[in-house]
Amino acid sequence: MKLGLSAVVAASILFSAKSVFFKLCYRYGTQPVVLQTLRGAFSLPFFLWPFLLHRFRPAAARPAPLSRKDMAIIAWLGFSGYYLASIFDMVGLQYVSAGTERLILYIYPTLVVLFSAWIFRKGIPRSLYLPLGLSYAGIALSFGGEAAGEPGGRPYLGGTLVFLSAVFYALFLVWQGRMVQRIGPQRLAAGCMMVSTACVFTQFLICYPWSALAQPGPVMGIAALTAVFCNVVPVYLYGYGVNLVGAGKAAVVSSVGPVSTMLLAGALLGESAGALQVAGLALVIGGTLKLGMQKANPAPVQGAAASLASRPAASADISPVSVAEAAPEPLGFNQARRA
Repeated sequence: MKLGLSAVVAASILFSAKSVFFKLCYRYGTQPVVLQTLRGAFSLPFFLWPFLLHRFRPAAARPAPLSRKDMAIIAWLGFSGYYLASIFDMVGLQYVSAGTERLILYIYPTLVVLFSAWIFRKGIPRSLYLPLGLSYAGIALSFGGEAAGEPGGRPYLGGTLVFLSAVFYALFLVWQGRMVQRIGPQRLAAGCMMVSTACVFTQFLICYPWSALAQPGPVMGIAALTAVFCNVVPVYLYGYGVNLVGAGKAAVVSSVGPVSTMLLAGALLGESAGALQVAGLALVIGGTLKLGMQKANPAPVQGAAASLASRPAASADISPVSVAEAAPEPLGFNQARRA
C-alpha cells in the first residue's frame, strides 16, 4: 500500500514539475515551439516501442492492422489532444505563474463531465453541482489574485491559452474511449505521439531555422530531463501505483501536484502565492477531489467524473501519458484506470 501511494505521489510531483522547468528555459529566451521540438525528439523513442514490439511478435499474436479510418481518427486525436493542448499550454505559461497554470489545468476532469453531458446528451447529476462550483470558484479566485498583482503582464491571455489546453485535453479524453478499445492503449498513445511530434516538427521548420535548436546547455539538459523524468517515468509510476492502491486513493494523493508546483515555483522561480491564490487552490483541489470520490454510476457523465478525476493533472504539457488505462501530461499525459 505504501509503495503504491509513494508511486502515485512521485508521479504527480514529477508531472507537475514540468511547468517550473519550462519557465526556467524561458528565461534563456527559448521559444515554446523550440522547447517542444527538443522534448519531442528526446521522448519520441520511448513511445515508439508499442509499434516496434508488434513487429517482433508471432503473426498470430499481432493485432489487426489499422484501417484508414483508424489512422484518420488517430491523426485527429494526436493533433487536437496532444499537439494543440501542448502548444496552448506552453505558450500560455509565458504569461502566468507556474502555480496558476497548473491550477487551471487541474480542472480538466470538470470539463470532461461537462463535455460528456453535452456529447452523450445526459443531464449532470445534482451531486456534481457542488464540486463543479467549487472548482470554478477556486479558479476565479486564484486567477483574480494573480491578475490584480501583475498589472503590467498579460495574465488574461495566458490564462485563456492554458484553459484552451485543458479544453482540448478534456475533449481528447472523451473522444479516445472507443479507440482505446479498438486498437489498444499503447498503440493509440504511440500513434498520437507521432502525430503530435510531426506537427511540432513541421511548425518548427516553418517558423525557425535549424540553428534555433542550438540552445544553451541548461536548456538542452532541462529538455532531456523533463522528457524522461517528467513524462516517461511518471507515466509508468502512476500506472503502477494505481494498480496497487486503486483509482480512488490515487485521486486523493495526486492532489499534491498543484501544491508541489506552487512550492517548487517559489523555490526556483521566486514566485509567491498570495492569500487569494492559496484560497483558490484549496477550492479547486476540494472540488476535484469531491468529483473523483463520486461513486461509479452507469451514466456516462458520472462514470467520467469518477474515472477521470482520479488522474493527476497532466498537463497538458500534455506529452503522452499512457492511455493505457487511459495510462498521457502530451508531450506527457497522466492517466489512471478507466471506469
